[in-house]
Amino acid sequence: RTNDSYECGRRRLSGVAGYTRSSVEVDALSVNGRTRMTDEASGAKPLLDRVAIVTGSGQGIGRGVAISLARAGAHVVIADQAAQRIASVTAAVEDLGVQALGIPTDVSRADEVRRMVQRTIERFGRIDILVNKCARTVSKP
Repeated sequence: RTNDSYECGRRRLSGVAGYTRSSVEVDALSVNGRTRMTDEASGAKPLLDRVAIVTGSGQGIGRGVAISLARAGAHVVIADQAAQRIASVTAAVEDLGVQALGIPTDVSRADEVRRMVQRTIERFGRIDILVNKCARTVSKP
């Protein structure tokens, strides 16, 4: 395997040829600096059968990244500290026709990170993509 770099995000396009709507949101996937647009209409799946772990994917940007990777064809591991947020993201990913695995994980604990990696490899046999989108805020007086 090569050391490809990936960047995912939502882009809003206006006046896109071939679309009847005035604007359309698509997933922009940048692979090694070259952007590929994917959406349900095009059927493009540049990450077909790749395995991605997305930490902090229970909500917000992490959730969006997990769904973007799934739309691009990747199987996604949903890792988040809050177990109650994992189920809805897992369902959204599976609705896109790929496999999802939800794992409650506190990435500040090495034992939980090892468990997340072990469960991912047990289920999928490998890890192709890792997105670290978790954050911890410490407030001090």
